[in-house]
Amino acid sequence: MSGKSGLPVGYVVESKCTYFEPLSFPTPVTVGIRLGQLGRSSVRYELGIFNARAQSADSSGAKGTVAAPPAAAVAVEGTAACAVGYFVHVFVDANTGKPTQIPPRLRCVLQSLQSTQSSRRSPSSASLPSSPTTSPKAKKQIAAKL
Repeated sequence: MSGKSGLPVGYVVESKCTYFEPLSFPTPVTVGIRLGQLGRSSVRYELGIFNARAQSADSSGAKGTVAAPPAAAVAVEGTAACAVGYFVHVFVDANTGKPTQIPPRLRCVLQSLQSTQSSRRSPSSASLPSSPTTSPKAKKQIAAKL
């Protein structure tokens, strides 16, 4: 194990990405990230990757449609995600390798991010299911895989 003696170390223990639209260099991208879940020794971050050119070209005014698995409610208004995913950090004791509590200072920062996310949600969106609207193209892609 690397890290200073006695300090927790965060390891990525799980990750997933679902792709819906191709992106390639040099296309600029916008990445939306949110705190999906904050546990005792782990944290789940959820991401949406968007084509920045499509965002600036979209003038339809449609609300964010994100092709996403449940709970990956990362959205950029008016643009479907090209990819969505998540990763999980688990904090372990650097000496023993066993899960340990998230360090208090980091937990405080993560909780402030979590409360910021909650305050951004409108009252109407609070009652919506955790999975946002899926774009028609993404629905076809998902159905083809089933």
